[in-house]
Amino acid sequence: MHLYLFLSQFFSSILYLKISKLHCEMMHKLPFIYFVSCWYLTSSVFFNVYLVETGFGVRISFQADGEILTYMAYQKTSNQNVNKRIITKDQFIKYASGYWPNPFNRLRTNLFEKYSIPCGCFKDSLFKTESLNCDALDSLWKIRFSSYPFQGFSDEGWSQNFYRPSDKQLAFLRDRYQIKSLDSDFFIDTNLWQLLKDVQDEEWILNYRSIW
Repeated sequence: MHLYLFLSQFFSSILYLKISKLHCEMMHKLPFIYFVSCWYLTSSVFFNVYLVETGFGVRISFQADGEILTYMAYQKTSNQNVNKRIITKDQFIKYASGYWPNPFNRLRTNLFEKYSIPCGCFKDSLFKTESLNCDALDSLWKIRFSSYPFQGFSDEGWSQNFYRPSDKQLAFLRDRYQIKSLDSDFFIDTNLWQLLKDVQDEEWILNYRSIW
């Protein structure tokens, strides 16, 4: 019995010394671990803010859900990895105008205002309501169709053909807005903002309609 108690106390003492030593070593290393953790987190934020290219795009093509326009936001990293996200029209307007915080417009710059496009989220001070408006987006279907392709709305488009522009109109779009295919490509970045400006310009509309 005495031997058992002696051995128990002996091994307990050794275990205590081991734990104490480990604790001291961890406390000694904690500042270094803390420094490394802080460096990693702050460097991650640094690279996200300064090395990530972000932008928006719109595609004019029939989709599986029956919509004509597809809205997209993307992030491009310094190693050329691209993260694309399909968004709604409302999200597009709120993100691009800076009305909503979002990772695709971190500084919440009003891109519509920057490129002189009359779009955005407007508040009614009397009724305390908000509304989204963008005539330029609502006109994009006219680039592809000669008339609105669905029932319930009657309006003329600017395309020479019913379902697609003429070959020369397609060539004009490719040269001016850097797209290869109207079916698969998005109008993106400065090309998108230029397009949204152009479709509000009567002279541009007349010129596009005259291209055979």
